[in-house]
Amino acid sequence: MFEVCMPRGFAFILLITVIVIKPIALVAEEMKLSMLDWPPFTSVSLPDKGISALVVKQALNTIDIEPEFHHLPWNRAIRLVNSGKQVGYLPEYQYQSEQLIFSDPIGQSPIMLLFIKGKPISWQTQHDLTQYTLGVNTGYINTKVIDDNIASGKQRVELTSTEYQSIQVLLAGRVDAIVIDKHVFEYLKSDPYVKQHIDKLQLDDKILENKHLHIAFDNSAFGRLWRDKVNQGLANIDVQAIVDEQLLRLKAN
Repeated sequence: MFEVCMPRGFAFILLITVIVIKPIALVAEEMKLSMLDWPPFTSVSLPDKGISALVVKQALNTIDIEPEFHHLPWNRAIRLVNSGKQVGYLPEYQYQSEQLIFSDPIGQSPIMLLFIKGKPISWQTQHDLTQYTLGVNTGYINTKVIDDNIASGKQRVELTSTEYQSIQVLLAGRVDAIVIDKHVFEYLKSDPYVKQHIDKLQLDDKILENKHLHIAFDNSAFGRLWRDKVNQGLANIDVQAIVDEQLLRLKAN
């Protein structure tokens, strides 16, 4: 029988390595993300901080990363991402940008028109909407056609701060229709004021654009690293199944 001899020093190093490495493997990596207040997608007042936040959490948990969400206004969220103090912010539509890059989709945002029942909006192309006055949110991306027509002065608009305010403006008769995300409207139906007037409101049967939602990252090596990690996690889950389940719960409530 042979006896294997191991140098004492090596045995000591091996023991220390086992003791040190094992606990580290149990600690999840953290990712700090800024979160806009845009229910039902993201909000500190919602379970799981909203549908989009839940998707991101479940995706990152599959690769042992725990997201830490911080609610911030849109402009400040972008500043913190660009300064490297936050990894990214969500949710955001993808658009042409030299400063930002975007994750794979974390959900969808069907953009539609909401108008007063009995006063429908007639349109075949979005250029036809220039005959109407639309309520739109300040700083929001609508559709390219609508935004181009707003920029050129062809599209009459009234600017509002929130979708809730847009609905108030619509009910007051100051606009013919408002541009709103379908799921945001479904969420706002539970608001007492909106519920009181819900029989007066109607969503158009045509979608202006079905946009994708993303996490926006700084266009840097650091941002690309985290973007790739998010995409890795998203590939491990069924994003649409999670979103659909949460939307059903939203309607049930």
